[in-house]
Amino acid sequence: MFAGDLLIRSVEYLDAFEVLVEPAQPVRHFASHFLLAHSLELALKSFLAASGTSKADIFDLGHRLKRILKRCKTKGLPEVNLLCELVAQMEPMNKLHDFRYPAGYHLVLPFTDESLTVVRSLHRAIAPKVQMERVKATLQFASDTRHLMGKKVARLTAIFAATALCRPRLDRPPAGFPRARDTFVHESATIPDELGVGTRWWGK
Repeated sequence: MFAGDLLIRSVEYLDAFEVLVEPAQPVRHFASHFLLAHSLELALKSFLAASGTSKADIFDLGHRLKRILKRCKTKGLPEVNLLCELVAQMEPMNKLHDFRYPAGYHLVLPFTDESLTVVRSLHRAIAPKVQMERVKATLQFASDTRHLMGKKVARLTAIFAATALCRPRLDRPPAGFPRARDTFVHESATIPDELGVGTRWWGK
């Protein structure tokens, strides 16, 4: 599921990049290209996650796009036209966080239309594998937690049953119980031990 979540965010960041670079929008080079670089990074890491790379190993790669791409190729990343060129151009700026913080030198930015085409193509190339692994992970999670479903249903049933029995009404509390005006007292209902050992609502 981690791979699928990464790809979903990658697509969202790229959508935001596309909005920011529309001709009608004010020029926002740093914000827009940060979104582009992060979308590219997450897409590549999504493929790694879908290929069995652990979260720890993915995090250890940091923001070094060339190293991430190299690892992806060892996992069988499909060919995407101009991907290597885009990674090479974005690598130094992404690695040193130049889109986030003042770098002190002129940034060389890629062409907008080409960048969009490359990352969209990357999304399409890796989507089948990522989606397949997402489905497998979801089914595995369902299988691993299947033994809990009965307990969850039982707990919810007990809660609803107790709630149905506990219809609040004004009444006299048991002897010795402090009397207060407008005290709500409920009909007797015992909550199962797994929800709270022998918890009992007071009744008349």
